[in-house]
Amino acid sequence: MITLKRPSPKYETAFPRSFFCFWIFVISLSAARYAQAADVDPILWTARWNHDGSQFAIGGVHALWVFDSNTFQKKSLLPAPETCDADNKDIPYMAVTRMDWHPERDVLVVSTQGQNKNGIYDVTSVERIPLTILAEAYGRGISWSPDGNHVAFTSDDKLIISKSDGNQLHEIPRYMDAKGLTGVAWRPSGDRIVTIGARITLHDEHGVPIMQKMHRPEAQDGFQLLLSVAWHPSGEFFVVGDYGTEVDDPVLQFWSADLELLKSITLEGDAEIRNVRWNRDGTRLATASSKLQIRNREGALEFEAKSPDLLWGVDWHPDGDSILTSSMDSRVTLWSATAQLKKEIDLSH
Repeated sequence: MITLKRPSPKYETAFPRSFFCFWIFVISLSAARYAQAADVDPILWTARWNHDGSQFAIGGVHALWVFDSNTFQKKSLLPAPETCDADNKDIPYMAVTRMDWHPERDVLVVSTQGQNKNGIYDVTSVERIPLTILAEAYGRGISWSPDGNHVAFTSDDKLIISKSDGNQLHEIPRYMDAKGLTGVAWRPSGDRIVTIGARITLHDEHGVPIMQKMHRPEAQDGFQLLLSVAWHPSGEFFVVGDYGTEVDDPVLQFWSADLELLKSITLEGDAEIRNVRWNRDGTRLATASSKLQIRNREGALEFEAKSPDLLWGVDWHPDGDSILTSSMDSRVTLWSATAQLKKEIDLSH
């Protein structure tokens, strides 16, 4: 049975440097012990299909795997000593938090927290180009530009824009009240970038902030952390999902390209909205929380399926006929476009 009571999300954002670094150390140490416990499986944070649907990638605690979509054979993009080993207490904590496939090539760009493995990974050669940044221990957002020539990356206190070879172009400190930056998404037209955290910030293509808004000022608990963001394929609007608190249920919101709130949907009694993804033609939105939900372009709920554990990653097959999810208990699940279970892969120890 899933417990939907949410702990305070405040550890997931940025405070003054010394306070933040202390808590990152504590969280990383605790998470490493958590992942190495015999009866606990690593969280799978993120799931993404490649551009033609022939492969999909799964990332999480000490995990970065690529699967063949037909045979389900998998290979790790991490060296063997860095994979999770319950008997090795000296392995530094590392979690793949977000990843994004190149629009045309079998190349993944990856953000991590804990041990720094941020980088651009060639899936064929299994080589990594490190992002030339001091990412410290906290990476939570990553996105290719629509043309595949640039990468946007968010750490706790900055937005980084790099070229496709990993060389850094721009470093933009978090803007005003943004606090921790938990996600980033590039507009399909390439002229705008959205970052999320405690605020929504709209940037130009060079990362320069244009405007910023608080997404739910009416909330009883003043601190509200956003976890997920995705532009609609049209580029006309984007959606965000938040954590919720003990007193405020999580919300799914639709925002215009000019940062005007279009719609806010409360998910009563639900868990945090970890990820959101549109299908390729923009007719359906999939969200990952305590259940898989599928909504239409206007946000109306059409299909849903409960999960035995919390869902963290979600993505659509390019053909729009299947949905991929990853979960807190190391499960990878394939669903139909109407949220019917098709296949489950257990990646637990």
